[in-house]
Amino acid sequence: MSLVHRFALVFVVAAVSACGTMVSETRMAQYPSRGDDCALEFVQTTVADLAPGSTWEVVGYVVVSETGVADPFAEKYRALVRPRACAMGGEAVTIMQSSTGGGMAGMSGSSVNYAVIKHPSSEAAAPTAF
Repeated sequence: MSLVHRFALVFVVAAVSACGTMVSETRMAQYPSRGDDCALEFVQTTVADLAPGSTWEVVGYVVVSETGVADPFAEKYRALVRPRACAMGGEAVTIMQSSTGGGMAGMSGSSVNYAVIKHPSSEAAAPTAF
């Protein structure tokens, strides 16, 4: 593991241990919300599946971090990710990265990066006034 990765992991563990579960969102595109409890698929993808013009379009990311070892498929994480993915207009979720590491005083922390994806639409979004 490189020094940069170790530093990043220690930072995540320290931040998570201070704050409990942390959730962050990043939107890559703007689509209408599908409600708080929409139907989502949990899919396994390849890099090719997420390439421009392929099977899926990345709408955004939801990152969940917390102290301890996390199961990325746990229902409590699905409950955190689902409303955010639905609000982004996503149709499915895939795990981009899941990491766990030890830090100070034997504490461990986990971080899961979920990509919110949808099938590309043939229609471009209509422009709106700023």
